[in-house]
Parts: sequence; C-alpha cells; structure tokens
Amino acid sequence: REVLPKVMVKLRVSDSESLKASLLSNTLDLALVFEDQLAAGFGRKPLFRRRLYYFDTRPRQDEVATISLAQLAQMPLVLPGPANLVRRLIDQKFQELGVSPNIVSEGDQLGTLTSIVQQGMGGTILPRSKWEGGQDAHLPAPLLIEPPLFLTASILWPADAAPSRATDAVRLSLGD
Repeated sequence: REVLPKVMVKLRVSDSESLKASLLSNTLDLALVFEDQLAAGFGRKPLFRRRLYYFDTRPRQDEVATISLAQLAQMPLVLPGPANLVRRLIDQKFQELGVSPNIVSEGDQLGTLTSIVQQGMGGTILPRSKWEGGQDAHLPAPLLIEPPLFLTASILWPADAAPSRATDAVRLSLGD
C-alpha cells in the first residue's frame, strides 16, 4: 500500500487450469496455482510444496507409516475426477509404474471425498492440510506415499508480456 497506494488487488478463486487460461488470455495478471509439472509460457515464483498423503479408515498394522504406489494401486480409492490436478498427478504416476488404480468412487468436492472415506468405502490421496479441517480424531494417521508425490504452489504470470509496475510490485510482495 505504501509503494502503490492507488493499486487495488482483485482476487479470483478458481482451479489452477482455469487461472492459467486466464493468464494466457491476458484477463488476469498474476495467479497463485498448484502445479505438478512446470507448464511452458509462464514466469513463476515457487512458494512452497505440499506432499500428498494416503487417508483411509483401516486400522494400522504395527507402526506402518508409508505406502508404496504399487500398494496404493491395489487399494480401493476415492479420488477427484480426471480433470483435477491431484488426480492427473496420481494417474501419471500409476501409468509410469505400469499399474491401474482401483478407483471405486470419484467426486469433485472435498466434502464428498472425505465423507466416502469416513464411511470406509476406500481411501483418498490429498495434501494433509486438505484433510485436517474435517478429520475425525478416531481415524488412523495418514500414510506417507513412497516415492513421495508433491504439488508446488507458485505465483505465475504470462512470460510473453512485460508486467505493469503494479503487477510487478504485487508479485514481488507475495512470498516475501
């Protein structure tokens, strides 16, 4: 506010792919998105990474703290739809491993996914922060997935356009 007091920041909430499309069409100057792979055509400032975990209701044997991708492929999974960023990452990793996941249900809302998991119909793969808001204290701790799966939160802007002074000031202030 001190550097550019007349600049008003407008916020838009949407999925990462829609925000990227808005950047490319020049209807948005900056976006905070999650990425599994770095997409061409954008400048970026990575902010942080979120590790993905496996959540289910099964009692844990011993002190099991991890699950492999091969083991996950055999588990009944409750996942977001194919267009979802987390789902695309999961599908890619299963494809690289040469296995097909056992998807028993799909949902586009976090509440739907967690409800199905809490009913014991399967497990899901999410960042820990997405689950903790509604996690039942009686559920087992989530399992770390090995090898680890990550999403990176980055600030993006169109690489082919020079940012305005205001856009650059906002970009530089984010993540400091």
